[in-house]
Amino acid sequence: MMKKLKFSLSAKAFLAVVIILLPILFAFAAGFRDNKEMLKKYFLDDLTLMAEAIEVQVYQFLDAGKRRAQDFASDGLIIAELDGAASGGGWSASRLERHIVSNKLRLSDQISAIAVISPQGQVIASSEDSLLGLDFSAEDLFRKGRHGVAASEMRSGIGGTPDLAFSAPISNEEGELIGVLGNFVSASELRGLLSGELARNLGALSSRLDRRETYEAYLVNRDRLMITDSIFRDGAAFDQRADTLPVSACLERAARLRPICRP
Repeated sequence: MMKKLKFSLSAKAFLAVVIILLPILFAFAAGFRDNKEMLKKYFLDDLTLMAEAIEVQVYQFLDAGKRRAQDFASDGLIIAELDGAASGGGWSASRLERHIVSNKLRLSDQISAIAVISPQGQVIASSEDSLLGLDFSAEDLFRKGRHGVAASEMRSGIGGTPDLAFSAPISNEEGELIGVLGNFVSASELRGLLSGELARNLGALSSRLDRRETYEAYLVNRDRLMITDSIFRDGAAFDQRADTLPVSACLERAARLRPICRP
């Protein structure tokens, strides 16, 4: 016959505590796992909403810049001056420059300079003296601007700092290309949008972006280089690579869609 096991009073007490605590520990572990997954889902949903809101703002920013360039390129005096230059008639570079400074540049606080470019790619008039005579024939702002309204990034723009260039073709009444207009906007303007600073300057009373401490929004070009500065590193624009999984996935998707979206 088997002997009956005898337990001391302390052993019985310990066993009772274990029996009572085990269900509680299992319930706590299950609840912790469920709460962790729930919090993770809420956090990712929150980030997704913020990313979508920022994406809309970036598209609006770029669309506004393109519309402004297109509007300037359709200006009657600019067309008349370039048409005169193209046909060998009378035109005045100084009159054209006074017009874009007095009547165009002041229309936007974001535009730092305006350039009127010949069909060959040379700047023939500008609100910025340092741009006069420069050859932009190999630059995206000119090559893309010849065929339609475009936005291009420039690693070294006005003053040697990163810029965005919004360009549009200038055509005469016969539809002939007589030049390209380029508006230069500091990349810091876009950084202000991503950081929430632009929203505050426009009068927003609050912004969820203001409370960011360990994460940020930034833009990356097709070379996987950041084109906006970072809160974690000074001078990151066009110097810091962002070779991450989301960036790779985005660029691969863009490469698949580009043939479909190309006009």
